[in-house]
This record gives sequence, structure tokens and C-alpha cells, in this order.
Amino acid sequence: MKKATYCEKKFYEKFWKNLKGGYSGDEWHFSSKKAYPVVDQFISCAQKEKKKIFLDIGCGNGRHAVLFSKSGFKSFGIDLSQEAIVLAKKLAASENVKINYTVGDVLHLPYRNDQFDVVLDSGCFHHLRKYQWSEYVKNVKNVLKKNGLFFLICFSIHSDGNIPRFWNGDHKRNWTKKKGHYNHIFKKQEIEKLFNKDFDILKIREMTKGDFPLRFWVVWMRNKKIIKDLIPLLL
Repeated sequence: MKKATYCEKKFYEKFWKNLKGGYSGDEWHFSSKKAYPVVDQFISCAQKEKKKIFLDIGCGNGRHAVLFSKSGFKSFGIDLSQEAIVLAKKLAASENVKINYTVGDVLHLPYRNDQFDVVLDSGCFHHLRKYQWSEYVKNVKNVLKKNGLFFLICFSIHSDGNIPRFWNGDHKRNWTKKKGHYNHIFKKQEIEKLFNKDFDILKIREMTKGDFPLRFWVVWMRNKKIIKDLIPLLL
């Protein structure tokens, strides 16, 4: 296991273990039982396109996988933390839904190519180091079917600079690392440059968490058909 991956795993094992099987009372926190409201919009979009198989990467306690499962999707979830997966299975059981959960790394997804219609990342990508980004994109693209939907929620550079744990009020550096735990605050141009080659970016907008100063990019994408897939249609 790479050092960066080990550091993130260590951080989140401790975080989820300290919850002692509980959930945050803050509905906007990633350890809450409540899904982000925008996920309902993702589900509606996927249902209109008759998508059926869903993967939540960095699934945490499984709150979004539960919502997709309740909406009729065959759902899978993967997280680096064993403690998170324990909580995810507990939540699925309490909500009476069946979800296939795996402890694993988003940079080495243990799934077949073209397995999923929909992939969601709500809070994983912005903890990856820059040198890991291309491998991340490759893995997501591989497991997603052609024309499949990819929904991404990640930190925005427009978050209030008074959040000291991110950049200490200094926008010159849009990342921080503390005790091995990494945060990257993305510029819109970074997202477009990284994903444009392999995905059609359908929409990018910002999401706020009530009065909290942290902002997120919400990105709707579609897996591009590669040229070789179109060749038979041109003959």
C-alpha cells in the first residue's frame, strides 16, 4: 500500500471508530445518515435514462448507497476504511436494503470493466494527491459503462478562506496536509482539464452547506464513447 493511501486509511479508520457506531447530528456532515439533497437529483437523472447498477466510491457509512438502493438500483459501495464498511452494513440492515460493500482502494477498483451505469463520488476525490488523479480517472472510466453517468462532489476553491484547516486564509496554495490527511480545494479549471478528455461534462455548479463556509463543486458527467466503438457504425 502506498504511503498516501496508508495515511488516509489510518485517518479514516480512527475517525469512523471514534463514532462508536453512531452518526453525526449535523445533516450536512458526511457522517450523517442523511444524504445530500443533490443526490435526489442524481437519482432522478439516472432513472430517466433507465440506469440500473450503481457504485458509490468512498461510500463512508453508506447513506447515498442506501438512497440509490431504495430507488431501485442494484447498489455497490467501496471504502478504504473497514470501520466505515461496518457502519455501512449496519445502516443497510436497518433500512432493509441489500448492498454489496467492499473494503478497497479507488485506485485499484475490484470490479469488471463496464460494470456500472452510474458512479458517485461524494468526498473521496478531494483527498487524493495530484499524482493520483490520472489513475483515479482511469479507474472510474474503466468500471463505468459507455455513456454511463458519473456524479462528483468535491471541495471548491470558493469556500470561505477563514476555514483554517484548509489554507489558513491563503488562496495561493489550494491544498493542505495535516498528520498525513490531505485536502485539495479545486478550481473549476482543474476539474475541466482533468476530466474533459474522458468525460462529457454536462454541468458544473456549486453547492453550499447551509451557513457553513465550505463550498462544493457538483459535477455531472457522462462517460464518452471512444472512437473505436463508433467505427462499426461508420462502415
